[in-house]
Amino acid sequence: MWLRREDKLRQAISWWRAAATGQYGLAPGEVSAEPPEFDRDAIGRLLRYAQAGEAGWRDWFAAYSIRPLEIVYEDLIQDVDQAARNVAGFLGVSMRCGQGPVRPRMRRQADHHAERLAELFNRPADA
Repeated sequence: MWLRREDKLRQAISWWRAAATGQYGLAPGEVSAEPPEFDRDAIGRLLRYAQAGEAGWRDWFAAYSIRPLEIVYEDLIQDVDQAARNVAGFLGVSMRCGQGPVRPRMRRQADHHAERLAELFNRPADA
């Protein structure tokens, strides 16, 4: 299985915020920490790292003729239950009979700060 994210910029921002604040997930009712001062260089390094990582995995899978179950993060967050069922099917295991829908235990950290940081990153550096 291969979990990857389409939006590499927001992935980099998420990594940067988590490393800077120590907050890697949100329990129900928990409030996300204020992000640190914007750091274009740090976010840019993490963006390049995310892009290189995905390219590396693509190359590795191709080199070994592996066709993993590809789970795109943006799809996963839209329907966690379906993603879990896809994984179970790929592995050839059944979900428990009568089991209700699979729900995430943690909340996403994406918020207005992430959007503001993405906008700042996408502005010309000299603006």
